[in-house]
Amino acid sequence: MVELSTSEISTEYFINKFYGMTTKEFMGKYRLEKPAAYLGKSEILNYHNYRNDISFAVTHNFGGYISSDLDTLVIGGPCISDCLPYPTLEAAIEIMNILSLSKMIGSNSIIYVDVEEEKVKDTSIDWSKVGDNLERLARKCSKLVDYDRYAVVRTDDSEVAGLVKRVSASIGDFYSEDFLAQLYNFKPNTGGEKQDSMTIATRDTLATYIPGFIRAVTGERNKILVAENSNQVKAVNAAIDYWNFTNPSEPYCGPFQLVHIPVPSTTGEKRMYRSFPRNKIFLTRDSVYVRKQISKSSPESIRFWKKSLPAEVAKEFESPDGLASLIYNLYDFSPVYNKDGN
Repeated sequence: MVELSTSEISTEYFINKFYGMTTKEFMGKYRLEKPAAYLGKSEILNYHNYRNDISFAVTHNFGGYISSDLDTLVIGGPCISDCLPYPTLEAAIEIMNILSLSKMIGSNSIIYVDVEEEKVKDTSIDWSKVGDNLERLARKCSKLVDYDRYAVVRTDDSEVAGLVKRVSASIGDFYSEDFLAQLYNFKPNTGGEKQDSMTIATRDTLATYIPGFIRAVTGERNKILVAENSNQVKAVNAAIDYWNFTNPSEPYCGPFQLVHIPVPSTTGEKRMYRSFPRNKIFLTRDSVYVRKQISKSSPESIRFWKKSLPAEVAKEFESPDGLASLIYNLYDFSPVYNKDGN
C-alpha cells in the first residue's frame, strides 16, 4: 500500500500538466488574481485548500465579494458524465470542497447535479439514476464534513429545468454559438463540427452561475461564491460579464470564484475527469480494484488527494490505508451502465 505523503502541493506542476502553461500565464489569460490580495481577515484564510495551495486564484472581480454585505451562498458541483458505473473520487472531493468552504464561512450551499444537460448529450444512459447516486454521495460527504447546510439542485427537476431554459435563452441571445462551443476548451480546437446539443448543454450550465437564476431557485438575494476547479473559469467569467452587462446595478452579487486545481488522475498527467477509465478511481467496495488503482498512482496524485481532504476527513482517514478506507466509506450506489450494458 502506498503511504500518503505530507509534502506540499505544486500548483505549477499541475497547471503545466493540465493546460500546458505556467500558473502566471494561465492566470493572466483568464483574468485571475492571487487570493492573498483580497482575503485580509476573511474566513477563507483558514480554508484547507487555500492553506495547501490547491485554491490558487480568484476571479478578477473578487474585490466585490469582500466589499459586499450580502450573505454568502457557496455553489458548485461535480462533473457527472464520467460517474459510470459509479461516482469517481474526483466527484467526492469536489462535493467536499463545496461543503468544507461553506462550513468555514458559515453559509448555505448548493450542490448542482446537471442531469438534464447530460441527457441532451447522451440518451443511452439513465442519467436520473446517476443523479440519484450523486445525491447519495452528497449525503455521505455531508456526514464526513459534519455540515448539512446544503441543498442538492438537480436540473432534471421540472421547476429548475424551466428556470434554466429561461435564463439559457437569454444567454443564447447574448453570446454566439461559436463562443459557447469553446467555453470549456483550453487548448486550440483540433477540428470537428460543433454539436448543437453540446452548445445547448453549455448554455444551460452557464445559466446556473447567474445570480438571477440562483435567486429564483433559493428565494434569497446572496453573493455567489463558486467553489469549483480551474476548468470552470471561462464559464464563470462569461457569467460575470453577462450579469454585469444585463444588471449593471448589481455588480456585487457575483458570481465570484475561488479557483482550485482539478483533481488529478492516477497518473497525475491529466484531470481525473478527462482521463481514461483505467486512470480514474471509482467509488466501490471492490478492495482488489481500489488497492490496485492506489498502488499504481503517482506520488503527486496521492499527495494531492490527501491534501484536498477537509481536515476532519483527513484526520479520520490518516492511516496508510486511509484513502482506501475513505473510498469504502463513501460507497452507497447502484451501478449505472449505458443501454448496451457497458
